[in-house]
Amino acid sequence: MDTKQPEALRLAPCPFCGGGARRTTVGTNAWFGTGCDGDQSCPAHLRALTHKTQAEADAAWNRRTPPAAAEL
Repeated sequence: MDTKQPEALRLAPCPFCGGGARRTTVGTNAWFGTGCDGDQSCPAHLRALTHKTQAEADAAWNRRTPPAAAEL
C-alpha cells in the first residue's frame, strides 16, 4: 500500500524554523490559510486567512523560499 500523500496535499516545512505547517479555515465565507505550526514567535506563524480555497493557500505556502542568511 502506498502511503505517500498526493503532491497537492504535501506541505513544505517552514522556511524560517523548519517546523511543520498547518491548515486553517474560518468564517462563513470559508477563508483558508496555511502557516507555520511552530512557536508563535516564528515569522511564518499563521496570522491571516487570505485564500478562497485550501489548494490556493497550500500552493502559496509551498512557493515560499528559505530566508536569506541576514534574516535569520
